[in-house]
Amino acid sequence: MRRRSKIPPSTTEHHGGSWLLPKGHHPAVLMVLIDLGTHSVEWQGVVRPVRQTLLCWQVGLRRPDGTPHVVSEPYKLSRSPHSRLLNMISRWRRVDYLPRGQVRLEELLGNMARLTISHAVSATGHTYARLDRAAALARSEPVPVGTFNEVFVYRIKQGRLPEFFWRPSVYGQPLTDSINSSRERRRFQRQDGLPPDES
Repeated sequence: MRRRSKIPPSTTEHHGGSWLLPKGHHPAVLMVLIDLGTHSVEWQGVVRPVRQTLLCWQVGLRRPDGTPHVVSEPYKLSRSPHSRLLNMISRWRRVDYLPRGQVRLEELLGNMARLTISHAVSATGHTYARLDRAAALARSEPVPVGTFNEVFVYRIKQGRLPEFFWRPSVYGQPLTDSINSSRERRRFQRQDGLPPDES
């Protein structure tokens, strides 16, 4: 697990009364990058292998147990200059053009943003908080109080996932299931004779 710089302290703390992050704008810090591996994705009738990553933002608003809300959003690591990931970073970091080769996601860790959150309903009827937009945080906005001591990165080749105080999911699927179904995890399991990660 790669560790990086600590988040600056803040004297501002918000207390929420719901497990569901409210709609609206929230200051947040990008704290965790999770390698989801390569998955087969169908687009316009064509199935292609696509590498994916999960970005996890820590929000200042607190849940009933005192831990902060965390917003997790999966992105495809696409080569297209019009990809969701590059468009999000361009708006957030206020850069007009971001060639894929110049984007190092790890360098974004620890940076603050203002997230725009809406609510959506899954196919199973579950209401969840959805990240609509990440924008630059105004200087007058409060810095979220940190629960993570340090930002970190997880890569599939590292093996078992660390334990989180929240339950990340990818398109409604538990995070471990998504990683276990990736090409990289299946290849490592065949090579090492390891069972799926059930953490």
